[in-house]
Amino acid sequence: MSEIYFNGDILTMEKEEYPEAIFIKDGKIEKIGKYSEIIKQKQKDTVMIDLQGKTLMPAFIDAHSHITALAQTLTLVPLNDCKSIEEIIQKLTAKKKQIEKGKWIIGFGYDHNFLQEKKHPNKKDLDQVSKQNPILISHASGHMGVVNSLALEKMGIDETTSNPEGGKIRKNRK
Repeated sequence: MSEIYFNGDILTMEKEEYPEAIFIKDGKIEKIGKYSEIIKQKQKDTVMIDLQGKTLMPAFIDAHSHITALAQTLTLVPLNDCKSIEEIIQKLTAKKKQIEKGKWIIGFGYDHNFLQEKKHPNKKDLDQVSKQNPILISHASGHMGVVNSLALEKMGIDETTSNPEGGKIRKNRK
């Protein structure tokens, strides 16, 4: 299949190159130039596309779409619809059954304001899920998280760890 685009501004992104027409065959640009030259490329199956004064330009790539961040979220346990800490534990436990011992379990999107307990889960809650898998769950705001005991150990955080600049590590000192 082939197409000829004509009768519009055709931007090639090359300095001072403004062709009158472009010939594309099997999705690949074969020739650009004056309409009188490009029309010679026309074949029986060629589709003529009149741009009607519109602009044709190379494919647009959105460099700010955070596509890698989106891909990473596909591996997270969604917690946004949880109504209780018990539901969070159930979802994380289901994920645990799908992964190897020692691999991280990461959840995202819980909001303590919508949990029946009206509080954040804590490390004891997450320890119920697993003591062989480090667990991190992030609040819907993305500005705080909760981890289990193994995650704390892997990150080298204990009762003596200082708070990071601008942050706070909440510790149970019982």
